[in-house]
Amino acid sequence: MKEINKKNILLGICVLVGVMIVVGVSGIGVWEYTNSDSFCTYVCHSVHPENTYSHRTSRHARVTCTECHMGRISTFKAMALKSTHSAHAWSMLVGYDRPLSSPSMKSSKDSCENCHSGQPHQYNSIRTYTTYATDEVSTETRTHLVMHNAGGIYRRDVGTGVQWHTENQVRFIATDPQNQTIPWVEVTRADGETTVYVDTKDPLPESEIARSKKHVMDCLDCHNRIGHPFPNPEVEVDKALAAEYLDRTFPYVKARVVDLFRQDVSTEEEATRVVEEAWANYEKEFPDVAKKYPEAFARSEKFMKERQLLVLDMLVRSRFKDVGVSWMSFPDNLGHKNFRGCFRCHDGKHLNEQGEPVRLHCTLCHNAPAVVSEGEPPPRFMNPFSFHKPSDHNNALFMERHKKQSNVSCNVCHGRMVHGKDNSTFCSNRACHGRDWPGL
Repeated sequence: MKEINKKNILLGICVLVGVMIVVGVSGIGVWEYTNSDSFCTYVCHSVHPENTYSHRTSRHARVTCTECHMGRISTFKAMALKSTHSAHAWSMLVGYDRPLSSPSMKSSKDSCENCHSGQPHQYNSIRTYTTYATDEVSTETRTHLVMHNAGGIYRRDVGTGVQWHTENQVRFIATDPQNQTIPWVEVTRADGETTVYVDTKDPLPESEIARSKKHVMDCLDCHNRIGHPFPNPEVEVDKALAAEYLDRTFPYVKARVVDLFRQDVSTEEEATRVVEEAWANYEKEFPDVAKKYPEAFARSEKFMKERQLLVLDMLVRSRFKDVGVSWMSFPDNLGHKNFRGCFRCHDGKHLNEQGEPVRLHCTLCHNAPAVVSEGEPPPRFMNPFSFHKPSDHNNALFMERHKKQSNVSCNVCHGRMVHGKDNSTFCSNRACHGRDWPGL
């Protein structure tokens, strides 16, 4: 009898252990699945499908959703954090508007800086941007920039450089979910000195400033599209031309491909039809192309057949399934060409109590752009540390006043001073004066 009881007890223990193992393994499997990209994007959140696609084609394609949106934290912390998301379950079931921002995004300290150093840039760098005009020959222009992104002890000029924002605490109040409107900024420098700047054109009432959340600026406030890039389609066309995926021998190739991107497509099938129709129409409009440029024609036709996915990729990425949503719906704050970016604060309108603005100096983060035409050699850059700038160059209002202040003394460093945008002199710089800047 005792032996039977022992066997039953042993059998019960084995069954219990087996059940625990099955439950444990199943629980681990469920936990892993709920942390997967497929669960986050297709089961839990009905996000923009283009968001998922852009993540797969980004430089962070191997970084999972949870690593950024929840942070690289311990399992127990992740469980506690995920439990707070249950409040969104009802919205998920009944439907909700697809978001254009991520309010639950973790700070860069809890996400990015688990892989990246807080001081990633140790040296300045030179960047070259190649663009093409929409004329018949798609004229090429190259813009060279020296980026002042070296940080810490590697940077000699205090108060300059992109990495200044990581060495001094900046807090701000934003009045929109995408942090595009910033009426209040507080800067605390390394020595503890604090300065507050307010937007004088549209100031916040003191009562609202007191109760508003002050966001501490970090890497993601500029690198906000690093995981889900939605580039300007025209920039994508320029890259394809520079890489010779598209042949500039063809008349108006830049203009025609840009027009192609303005077509309303949302699927790969539609994009295929649009590309084929555009190619057929081009052949009709320029029947002599194949005879005049046989090699270029054959190469481009081969590209359209063998590399068509690249064109379709560019075309589909420029359109969204939701009506009224496009790449413009997702501001990229890294820079200031297509969106306000830097000019959200550095716009000359945010003043402190003394009436001094947040410095609107292009040369804080990069040198004056050097524009060269096709066939011209790269520019020779002046070393910013090899000479002392005139005192007025450091004035917070210099960029706003420099045109009125220029005189013959400027010729010593910059040569003949003639304002304009034809690139004939240092001050007729098309990269600066040849376009409108958002926010200014």
